[in-house]
Amino acid sequence: MAALTAIMLAGCDPSPSTAPHPASNQPPIESTTAEPRRGYEIPIPMMEYWEGTQVPKYTYEMRFDADGKLHRNGWAQAFYSSGNLEREGSYQFNPTEAQSDRVGLWTYYDPDGSVNRTEDRAGEPIWTAADQLVSAPGTAP
Repeated sequence: MAALTAIMLAGCDPSPSTAPHPASNQPPIESTTAEPRRGYEIPIPMMEYWEGTQVPKYTYEMRFDADGKLHRNGWAQAFYSSGNLEREGSYQFNPTEAQSDRVGLWTYYDPDGSVNRTEDRAGEPIWTAADQLVSAPGTAP
């Protein structure tokens, strides 16, 4: 009976076992859905303010290029010191020229908020806006 008790107690030992766990020989299960990465698929929203105020001066999106450097790349807005919108449109990083260019439709406003003019800068705009909620002008929200 003492031998049987010793065998049973040995099987209940709480110390970690050195024997491999049966499932440890199997490769880990990989997720089939890729998570969007901040600065790549998800832009990094930026905001600059008029000096000494909390009135926005610029809002724009930044994204990493292939070399891991941040560039203005996506939706952008500029504001008058009154807070009224001055212009809005999209930037796209041009690696050949190492600068961000205005692309797509840009809208320019007068200080009273009325549209002054629009410019089609060609190229493929990235319409996402800083909060990821603004659709391209002329499309359903």
